[in-house]
Amino acid sequence: MKAILCLIGLVIISEVSTQCLTIKVKSQSKQGYTSRYWNCCKPHCAWRRGASSCDLNQRRETSHDINSICGGGTSSVCFDQIPFQVDGCPDMSFAFVASSGHYAGVSSCGKCFQITFTGEGQWKTTPQTQALKGKKLIVMSNTIDYDVKADQFGVMVPGGGVGLYNGCGKYFGDSNIGSQYGGILSECIEVKKASDPVSCLKQGCQKAFARIPLAKKGCLWLADWFEAADD
Repeated sequence: MKAILCLIGLVIISEVSTQCLTIKVKSQSKQGYTSRYWNCCKPHCAWRRGASSCDLNQRRETSHDINSICGGGTSSVCFDQIPFQVDGCPDMSFAFVASSGHYAGVSSCGKCFQITFTGEGQWKTTPQTQALKGKKLIVMSNTIDYDVKADQFGVMVPGGGVGLYNGCGKYFGDSNIGSQYGGILSECIEVKKASDPVSCLKQGCQKAFARIPLAKKGCLWLADWFEAADD
């Protein structure tokens, strides 16, 4: 099965097979790191760029001109844009990300990137970051964030932290979705000082997203596939 040619952050994908999505590497690029967020805002690339957005009932919008819930409107992220493990491929997942403005001189909206984890953390190396070694995350950029550095990807994961713009209150009300930056996992590590971050994160996901199964599923991905690894 041939794939559409995508510009990749660490490699360029030109072809994949149907067996566990084996990727043919065309070129290599530099090292980078991931962060995480989930602010429920309308994705940047949904403004006349073809990316999907949803209304407050999680129905797909046909117009790209509706203002974001983070700007007083009703347009938001679609909750099916969550990270997920590829069936039959325990070391590969897909996700959506916020990326830097441009790669190779072109807008990164809609571009696909492969991230291969080295097991080292950006700020510190922990058993959780080491457990990621060798895993691959294939991502598509649906948000441009000029606060994101050129070697950084902000992975969209429910409970990942709302950051500067919190549109999630319109869905989750006063539910505890963790620290402003880093979300439920950061609260487990930095506030609760949990001895078992994985269990703490899972409990937080179950409680915060009990009413929205898709959001809960995406949050639990951070505990299960991503090993509850911090940035």
